[in-house]
Amino acid sequence: GSFVTLSTLHRVLSPVDNGQKLGCVVPHPTLADPEIISVPITVISTVVVSPQQVSGNVGDLQEVECSVRGAQAAANITWILNGRDITSDAHAVIRPDNLNGSFVTSSTLHHVLSSVDNGQAFGCVVSHPTLARPENTMVPITVI
Repeated sequence: GSFVTLSTLHRVLSPVDNGQKLGCVVPHPTLADPEIISVPITVISTVVVSPQQVSGNVGDLQEVECSVRGAQAAANITWILNGRDITSDAHAVIRPDNLNGSFVTSSTLHHVLSSVDNGQAFGCVVSHPTLARPENTMVPITVI
């Protein structure tokens, strides 16, 4: 008969693990040399947008914040409205997260509501090397 040996590793990943490799060494008397198997580690960043929807009157100043946590290098945040890049209306801050060596990137959009904004949505677009493609979070707008 044959046997199967299973080994499980439980580890909390941090952004500094991104791009590293996790290796498993399998020694066995039937192998000339131990077999080494490795897999790459990809740590995904977390995107949070607040508030999740905006409503107000024409002329009201609205603030929407988009934050990215857990990125080993700072993330890039772009704001979109009606297909236009409105990033110039935002203020970005990048600071180190002293708990795990990663960065927190936040961008606060300042926008004065107009009647044409009703039914539209702000788009917070985050790009980072750990993301397969940019992540777009939409914030619906209601103008009263």
